[in-house]
Amino acid sequence: MSTGRDLVDNTGDWVLIEFNRDAAATARAAGHWVVEADIRTLDPRHPVLRHVRRFHGSPSCQTLSGAGKRTGWSTDEIAELQSVMWQASEAFGFLEVDDLCSLYGGPHSYFGDVVEGMEGHPDADGVGDLCHGGHLSPTMTPDEFREWAASTVSDDRTALVAERLIWPMCLIQIGAPLVSITMEQSANILKQSPALAEAIQSEITSVEGFGWAWCSWQIADAADYGAATHRVRDWMVATRYAEHVDGDQAARQMWSHVLKRTGRLPDWTPELNRRIDPYQGRPALPKVTVAAALDPPE
Repeated sequence: MSTGRDLVDNTGDWVLIEFNRDAAATARAAGHWVVEADIRTLDPRHPVLRHVRRFHGSPSCQTLSGAGKRTGWSTDEIAELQSVMWQASEAFGFLEVDDLCSLYGGPHSYFGDVVEGMEGHPDADGVGDLCHGGHLSPTMTPDEFREWAASTVSDDRTALVAERLIWPMCLIQIGAPLVSITMEQSANILKQSPALAEAIQSEITSVEGFGWAWCSWQIADAADYGAATHRVRDWMVATRYAEHVDGDQAARQMWSHVLKRTGRLPDWTPELNRRIDPYQGRPALPKVTVAAALDPPE
């Protein structure tokens, strides 16, 4: 991921957080700066992070992989985790209300009349600091939200997708000028558990969340971009550059296996009416042909 990022923009600092010791060693050998740690043990509200502009995540994919136990495909578990992720905006202080006065002990009720017993309050006959709309205070710490998300699934690695909301929301909360959020994950998050993708998208684009202009999802094969191997992955990009496509056609292609089985699309899916351009106008890499190994002649 860091090498790919350097191909696009090699300016500024790029800090990696990697849980796997061997992967961290490989990245360091390639010249990258790596913090070897479990991301769930770090606090995204740390003051040193106030200048972060871009956030990327590649959460563990074992529970979503077709080669594993597929616990991330469980409809019941995903529905529970989706419900938790829908409440990230409230947990981290992004829920906007039109009245703070009645919620935080001001002298007025929701309809503006003076609450009985508060006639002597300095703001009873005027407008005070609480007599307007605003955002509710955060209700959870990152660790509390992580624990809540993990409690809904049988394998806490599935709950790592919640970090895609925890980190950006906390970064914005402390004033970081975040301009993009990206994620790479098993293609099965869209094929088998699209509700998780929908939850992330809704929190990023809704007025109760970031209120960003768009959040794009798609599946891409690394071989289509010149790599010498097939690596089919899901990509999410929340930023401003995108190309409009036929969202209905893309959805029917994405969940064709569901349409064949049930005759309809899944109940919860992210919108697919935009598509990212990984090369941002650059020419694609040449196709690479890998010769098959042959047994030597006898």
